[in-house]
Amino acid sequence: LVNTAGIFKIHETTGKLHVWGDVDINYEQNQSFVLTVEATDHGILSSDPSIINATEVYRTTTEKSSTVNVTIMILDVNERPTVYAVNLTAPENELSYFVGFVNGSDPDIFDDQDLSFYIESSSDGAASAFSLVNPSATTWFSKLFVSSNVALNYEAQSQYAFTVCVEDSGSCTAEPCGCSGSSATGMSSTARVIVSVEDRNDPPVLHCDHASSGVCSTFSVPENSANGTVVGRVNCTDEDGDPLTFVLVSEDGTSRASHFRIIPSNGTIVVHLEPGASLDFETQESFQLRINVTDHSALPPSNFTVGAKFIVYLDDVNEAPVYSGDAGTSLQFGVEESAGEGDTVGLPLEDYFSDPEGELLSYRIVEYS
Repeated sequence: LVNTAGIFKIHETTGKLHVWGDVDINYEQNQSFVLTVEATDHGILSSDPSIINATEVYRTTTEKSSTVNVTIMILDVNERPTVYAVNLTAPENELSYFVGFVNGSDPDIFDDQDLSFYIESSSDGAASAFSLVNPSATTWFSKLFVSSNVALNYEAQSQYAFTVCVEDSGSCTAEPCGCSGSSATGMSSTARVIVSVEDRNDPPVLHCDHASSGVCSTFSVPENSANGTVVGRVNCTDEDGDPLTFVLVSEDGTSRASHFRIIPSNGTIVVHLEPGASLDFETQESFQLRINVTDHSALPPSNFTVGAKFIVYLDDVNEAPVYSGDAGTSLQFGVEESAGEGDTVGLPLEDYFSDPEGELLSYRIVEYS
């Protein structure tokens, strides 16, 4: 046997051809082999033996041989495709973000095999957080995207590790066959894909009680409260733990607040009356405040600002009747010395007093002198 390349062997007496040793017959490398096979006789034995060293030896004529070329055609068999493990990164909070490519290959280069890629089920939620898009069946790669309805959250989960399965369009000649989520049963293989989530600046979150009404939260404070009285605190947090700055942008639509202020570092609203201003329930029962909150982060993107409306209601407080005259001067009325019981003295005192709440007043004498 000539030109075997170490792949084939022939039996000396039967002429049977065999694959020889631990070899890899690869259709994609060699579609055929041509072997030269030689058949040899052993000459013709003589009928007249000679005695050599006391042993009878039959002499032979010269050996003769013939050759023939044998062509062995390699039959193609569907082979398993490969998907390659990869480490990728994706920022949090970006829907439909293109993460990167998942690449595959197939040794059956002459069969125009189509490859399809699938995310296998995962306990860490990767199957819903990501999607694989095959640009076409003839491309041996797939695009990995963040899902359009799931935002990655670095603070909740900083890494996903999941299995990607690739399946070819041929027949299955050995297990495993097919991928989860596929109705086909071609040859398949799997690999591990790791996506590390990159931290990004998250906006502050206002925790509102009445967000559906267009107002975040409401507070109340008694009328006539003094400067420094605490009204309430804006409930706002930052997922990244960044420091926050609170700003009172407007009061009742004007940029100048004359009744309240907010402590920038913690969002506490306090009474802060400018000269001439008062908290009088009978004059104005509520105030609308516009408050912005800004975080300060070293992470991209730049600092976020969120804002909302808040309403401060005044609690009505019972106030003393108001004397309309000069508080430093007493009233003086005259009465004749001949006046009798029931005679009127001066003017009715209801002409001098009023109640801020509009309540009826009653009068009594508390002292004589």
